[in-house]
Amino acid sequence: MTKKRRLLKTQLLSGYLSVVLWISSIFKVLVLIGVALAFFLSSYMKSNELANTSSQGVQKGYSDEWVKFFIWAFSIHLVVLILVWFYRVYKNLQIIGIHTKYSPLWAPFSFFVWGFNLFVPYQVMQEVWAKTQRIGLSKEKARYIPQSSSLVVIWWVTWVLYTGLFIIVYVPPMFGIRPQLGMSAIIVLPIIINNIFLLSTILDITLLALITQIRRFEQAAIQRLRALKAQKQQAQETM
Repeated sequence: MTKKRRLLKTQLLSGYLSVVLWISSIFKVLVLIGVALAFFLSSYMKSNELANTSSQGVQKGYSDEWVKFFIWAFSIHLVVLILVWFYRVYKNLQIIGIHTKYSPLWAPFSFFVWGFNLFVPYQVMQEVWAKTQRIGLSKEKARYIPQSSSLVVIWWVTWVLYTGLFIIVYVPPMFGIRPQLGMSAIIVLPIIINNIFLLSTILDITLLALITQIRRFEQAAIQRLRALKAQKQQAQETM
C-alpha cells in the first residue's frame, strides 16, 4: 500500500470517528443542559411535586433495558474506534519513514497497562501531533513546529481525572466492595457522578478537536506527497 493511499484510508476512519464524537458530544451537552435546568427548577421553584415527578421520569427512562444497552453499545463502539484510530495514525508515521518512540501496537494497548497508561498515550499523541505536521511541510518550516500541544495536555489531564474518578466509583462495586459513606453518600455520589459525566463530555470535545486538526495535517501531507511524486516524474521525464 502506498503512503498516499494509507493516509487516505486513515482520513476516512478519522472522518467517521469525528461524526461519532459529534453525536456523543451533542448528546452529553444536552444531558448536562437538562440536568442544569432541572437543578435550577428544583432550586427556585417551591413545587416539590414537579421536582419529584421529573426525577421519577428520569429514573424510569434510564431504567429501560434497551436504553442501557444502546448507551453501552455506543460507548464500546466509540472506544474501539478510538483505539483503532490511535493505532492507524501512529502506524502511518512508520510507513512514511518517520521514527517513532513506541511500536504501533503498543500505542492502543498502553491504555490498559497500569502505570504505562499514565504517560505512554500522552507521548504517542504528542508524537502524532508534531510529526504528522512535519510530513506536510518543508524542512525549513518544520523546524518551527513546537514539540508539544496544549490541546493534547488538556485532553490528557481530562482523561486522567476521568479515569481516576471512574475507577473510584465503579470498580469497587464490581468486587463487592461498597464504601460506607452514610448520609454523605446522598450528596457526595451525585456530585462525583456528575463530574465524571462532565469530564467525559470535555474528553469527547477535546478529542474531536485533536482529530479534526490531525486530519488537516494529513490532508497537507497528502498534497505534499502528490507534489513530490509529480516533481519526481518530471525529473525522470527530463532525463
